[in-house]
Parts: sequence; structure tokens; C-alpha cells
Amino acid sequence: MTNSEAERYAEHERRYRAFAGKVDRREYGDFWLNRELPEFRDANHATRLRTVRKTPDEIAVEVIEFYKTRGQRVVADIDAIAEAQGIGAALRKRGVLPVIGEMTLMRYALPKPPFVSIEKVEIEEVLSGSEKRAEWVRVQVSDEEDSRMEAMWRRVAEAEARFPLCRLFLARVGEKMVGACSLFVAERWGRIDSVITHPAYRRRGVASSLVSAVVAFSLSEGNTETYLLTEAQSAGEAVYSKLGFIEWALPLPKRHMEAI
Repeated sequence: MTNSEAERYAEHERRYRAFAGKVDRREYGDFWLNRELPEFRDANHATRLRTVRKTPDEIAVEVIEFYKTRGQRVVADIDAIAEAQGIGAALRKRGVLPVIGEMTLMRYALPKPPFVSIEKVEIEEVLSGSEKRAEWVRVQVSDEEDSRMEAMWRRVAEAEARFPLCRLFLARVGEKMVGACSLFVAERWGRIDSVITHPAYRRRGVASSLVSAVVAFSLSEGNTETYLLTEAQSAGEAVYSKLGFIEWALPLPKRHMEAI
């Protein structure tokens, strides 16, 4: 990935994250905040931190104070520039520490969409204003039915479903909706996210069918890049690799979080 691609990627991510929160853009960083979703870290974190007219220590103090005074846990994404400028170190010495776990950024690398045909799995786009948006939300939280986080993830899914730049897709077996995902499109780039399969239908090719159909849709829209993020070394990464995704070389920001 070139520097211009890296900058474009960062801006594309910022535009996508707007579905969940508002950003206070400052000369030395972006401060995301959503008081209604305090536990959703992607809507409550500092990013693009830079030593512009401030020292690393001053920026670290400001990040901590910004979230502490608003009753939020301190979260910051430290990219290569922020790390090189000493901002990461300044946060770490104040107890804002790296989160365990790595993500892999992947882009679709083939000129044509993958062909996946799983018997009985049908894919459909959820059109604007459709009652199936509620069904899309239900599938998104199907893995959280017994979780205390279900209410939060439901609100996140509802926010994404309302976002005009996100196209929603459902996978169906018979009359039952068994999978869902979204495609965020802006500036001829597509970002696949929120890929979920109902627990009772996993390992049946639902995710492969869903993602392959969304890739085909993205290419038909004229997008020059179609990408996604997935947990490193995960089953999802293996599935996407088989479909034609490859790692998109970029040192992703490292999430840091206040130790409790």
C-alpha cells in the first residue's frame, strides 16, 4: 500500500465510523464520542494523533482528560506516525495500554467476483425503507441473545442500518434469515463489515455465499477496491483468503485502552 493509499484508507475508515458517533476534529487528532454507546469503542476513541503545537505528553494528558471528564474509558488508536512521535509511549506510561489481539486488513485481489454456489442459500439486498432492515438487525445480534452486551450491539446494528452509505445484505435459507453483512461505499471504495451467520447455520457456507455476492455487487458498482478487516489467524481470515482476498499491507493502528 502506498502512502496515498494509506491516507485514503484512513479517511475512508473515518467516513465509515461516522455511522456510530461524532468526531471532534482537532489539529492534533480526532476525538470520537457517542455518549449513548459508551461501551462501543469504535465510537469512543482518539485517533490520528499528531504532535502539532503540542508535546507527546501534552497530547496524552489531553486525550485522557477528554474521555475522563465525559465519564468514558480512555481509548486511543496509535498509528505508525503517532508511535514514532512518542505519543504511544506517553499514553502507555500513564496506564493506557495496548489491547491484546491483532486484526488483518484484506483486499479483494481478483478481476472477477468469486463464484460460490451453496444449495438453498439465497442472498438479497435490503432496500431502503424495507421492513427487512429490522430482520437485518435481528440477525446481527443473533449471537448475543444471552449476552449482557446484546442491547449495545442492537443499538450499533440499528445505527448502521440507518446509515445512508451502508448497503445491507441478508442470506436466506427458505424463509429464515441466517446471515447478514453490510457494504459501505464512498469514493469508489467498498468496505465489507458486520459479517455474521446465525449460530445454528454456521459451517454451511453461508458466510462464503454472502461475502462472494457482496464482492460481486461492489465490483458491479465500479468500486476499485473492496476490503474488510478480520481477526488475524481466524476462521474468517481463512474463508476470505479462499474467496480471493489477500492481506493489504499496512501497519494498522494499535488500539490502546485505559487499564482498570
